[in-house]
Amino acid sequence: MAFIARRLYRNPVHQVIRLLEERHGGRYKVYNLCVERGYDHAIFGGRVVRLPMYDGQAPPLDQLVALCRDAAAWLSADPSHVVAVHCKAGKGRTGVAVCALLLALEPRLTPDSLGSVLEFWAERRTKDRKGVTIASQRRFVEYFHAMMLASAGMGLSGPGPRPDTADQTGAATSAQAAVAAAATAGDPAGAAATAAAAAAAAGTSVEASLVVLDRLTVPVRPARLTRLVFRGLPPALLYDCTVSMWCRPVGHYQAHAVCHVTSGPPRGAMMPVSAANPSGTASAAASEEALAAGPLLSGDIKVQLFQGAVPEPAADVFKGGSSQFSAWLNTAFLDPRVGPGRLLLGRPQLDKLSKPLRRWRGDVALCIEYEVAT
Repeated sequence: MAFIARRLYRNPVHQVIRLLEERHGGRYKVYNLCVERGYDHAIFGGRVVRLPMYDGQAPPLDQLVALCRDAAAWLSADPSHVVAVHCKAGKGRTGVAVCALLLALEPRLTPDSLGSVLEFWAERRTKDRKGVTIASQRRFVEYFHAMMLASAGMGLSGPGPRPDTADQTGAATSAQAAVAAAATAGDPAGAAATAAAAAAAAGTSVEASLVVLDRLTVPVRPARLTRLVFRGLPPALLYDCTVSMWCRPVGHYQAHAVCHVTSGPPRGAMMPVSAANPSGTASAAASEEALAAGPLLSGDIKVQLFQGAVPEPAADVFKGGSSQFSAWLNTAFLDPRVGPGRLLLGRPQLDKLSKPLRRWRGDVALCIEYEVAT
């Protein structure tokens, strides 16, 4: 569901209240994911939870866990309970949250559940089947899926039902059918996030999900990024760009700057990065030695490339202006079995490539070299 407002913006509040009250009569709970704006929770009888997430960015994993725990508890309290999730447009942040909730309520969680949930959201929310399209947001849904598998006692190759849910084989289909029915009926609140209303009506309990969610913890594993290598970029961009890095520790929804560096001659207090070599590869660091000796980072990391010198870019910028692309990752999900490790993100894994880079035929990629703390 898109943002709720008193004036003509997205969803007029009086229409949303009328829809929810007529169809669910006080048996609903609303989750506001907007960090940029809020409203009086009293308009929905105080049944509002605000979990701030920045537009176009990967969500904090602990926020997804908090939403799923609270929503699962609300849904388990009464079979008639439903939940409504919204952000500004009701697509990106809402999509991530709804996909996480569907995974959390999936009684037969398997490695294949991730793809089916993302595909289901894309089919029901959009006409062009483009649901969660920002690469980092999809990556964090994958992280949440991996966390759920670990909490349920299954590895990535561990098929089969969760413990004590072997007889609930139709629950996921029932829950998804509830969302589909709500969408067909023109109910944006239900279409956006009534993740398990029909599952409860069909006799499926979410209590097993609560057990798994109670055991769920966001993993913490610090890492040091030793080198960033940008590949396939236009030479003009390599010689005149800014690379920024932010860190968002577990338990925080705001990121703090780690460093801002620029290519070409030093500008003010900014430090130069090495220029492109003839093969079209550039190392983006104050210096490779400086990064190698830098601090251990823990939690979510964002790397972003800008055109030109941008002294203090904001962490919530994700498209337009001088931004060329960005990428979020979590240090706990970097492979600890290799050292030093290397993570290669190609075009499909980068967020919001600028129009010039989308037209550029080079094999654009970001290579992140790291060392995981032991």
